[in-house]
Amino acid sequence: MIQYLKIKFTNRRDEIQIPTTEDDSLRLQDCLRDREDGGFVEICTLFDQHVWINLDNVQVIDFLLDHTNILPVELHSIVPSKQFPDDESEPVRDDIFWNIYIWIQGVDHPRVLREVDGHDWVEIFTSFSMSEKFFIVTDEDQEPVAISISNVDILIGTEIARYSDNMLELIEKEINPQHVPPAHPSGC
Repeated sequence: MIQYLKIKFTNRRDEIQIPTTEDDSLRLQDCLRDREDGGFVEICTLFDQHVWINLDNVQVIDFLLDHTNILPVELHSIVPSKQFPDDESEPVRDDIFWNIYIWIQGVDHPRVLREVDGHDWVEIFTSFSMSEKFFIVTDEDQEPVAISISNVDILIGTEIARYSDNMLELIEKEINPQHVPPAHPSGC
């Protein structure tokens, strides 16, 4: 059994469906009950990816249970995060890279930024929590990309080194079934 969030956003034709844990599903429900303002809320996917949801753009969230879906990956094979270690060790940011999927208002498919470094990932999520207007990151071609935060419906960050290439492909298919490019365009 897999839990999903099926989220309908303003100015988006299709819903976005995200597999999540029971704990994060319940935490999101509690957050929505107690929330008096919009802004972003952070949860994790079932695969332990970081998700930021723009509540200002949400119309409806369905909390679904799928009794028929088989989990496409073995969760126990996900490696612990080096950027956000469970212990008290100093986080690593220089050699950590993220694939970032950004659904922008009015755009059917997510903007995918590949191999964004750990420093830029920190820039992104602190921009959301600090109510900034834009975040700027360097893409895989080493070119800056500026994105308006208020126009982001949802953002999902995947710490690449935590998953095998096969797992990355399966996870990407699960979060973005309409558009699945290779997990590593450089052939790594």
